Amino acid sequence: MKKIFIFSLFMLHLCFGGQDTYGSQPSDTDPASNPAESSKTPMLDFFNSLDWDIFFDKFKIEIEPCICDNSTSNINGVEIPLGFKASLIEPIMGISSSNQPGDLVGLNIDLGKDLFDKEGTSREGSSGSGETTVFRQINFVTFPFMAMVGFVLPEAICFDKTTEITSSYMSDVDPLYQNDILSLAVNTGKSWGRVFLINPLADLACVADCAASTAGYPINSLYWCDGCRGNIGGTDTGYTKTGDPIENSEMIIFRQVAAMHETSRLLKTSNASFTFLPNENISKGKNEDKSQNKSKGKKKSLELPNTMCKDKIFPLIIKDQYYLQLAYGKAKPFGAMRFHYDFKSSPTDKDRFFFWLWRVRDYCFGQTHCQ
Repeated sequence: MKKIFIFSLFMLHLCFGGQDTYGSQPSDTDPASNPAESSKTPMLDFFNSLDWDIFFDKFKIEIEPCICDNSTSNINGVEIPLGFKASLIEPIMGISSSNQPGDLVGLNIDLGKDLFDKEGTSREGSSGSGETTVFRQINFVTFPFMAMVGFVLPEAICFDKTTEITSSYMSDVDPLYQNDILSLAVNTGKSWGRVFLINPLADLACVADCAASTAGYPINSLYWCDGCRGNIGGTDTGYTKTGDPIENSEMIIFRQVAAMHETSRLLKTSNASFTFLPNENISKGKNEDKSQNKSKGKKKSLELPNTMCKDKIFPLIIKDQYYLQLAYGKAKPFGAMRFHYDFKSSPTDKDRFFFWLWRVRDYCFGQTHCQ
């Protein structure tokens, strides 16, 4: 048993240790490597900076009927009595990652900094200080591009109906983001908190998630793992271990998306599956019908809230519901192994990056009320 454990730790080191040494390099952000001419404002240059291949690949309608209660969906004024299972993916947010406060990379806007803003670091310095952690600022901007497109499409195609370009999250003004002690104290009180998953066994589970995420199927039950980035820790701060700034940015984004689910700022929109849940009380929403559980006279069902007809609150991140895309690159699941050719970004500054966050939506085409 001891030999197996030592071997597992060795494999863990190979998977995660290489991420620090062989991640992206400054030369990898050369815009000449991009298939499209990059822009200093990738959020406004969305026609080129978005990965439209995944948009068309993920859009599908299955010949499998479905029905929603009290459906009011119609096409051109005609009510639809029966629907079909459908799925699509859409960009919902633009995310700026920088070692400078107030830096909206996607819009090329520098808001400046004041006395209370924390300036970050991206790479290990050459001064031999021995620092093992780095800090970055993260800003989320809701960008309803598909909502604008959806106005001219039939109601049966359910894009997100958010109609405002707004700042969803700014790390510069979040005290929990700046202070790991405060963040740790808050997360300790959560019944499914990651504080209790900072141990070698939990780290070892992330090896399996790395392989699954790289294959395109992240393991939702391992909600403390960001695939090949490893265990995300027990806090929601901007601190990560010293390493590649793009991969560190992904881990911080992962933490904040998880926090948005915990506070209901992001909802469950896909029919995702969990092998197990840390707390059976989170498996169903408050308004779910509990008659089945009463009739069975057994434990509460761990069936997840069905989102075919309506988005549902779910307090854990659903990893296979999201794809993260570096501007002008390819969208990939959280935690997927990235190689040098993936790190093509603009702006070219190695300490400033812009990402698009894509979200999968499963719904009943012709029945789901999309507004």
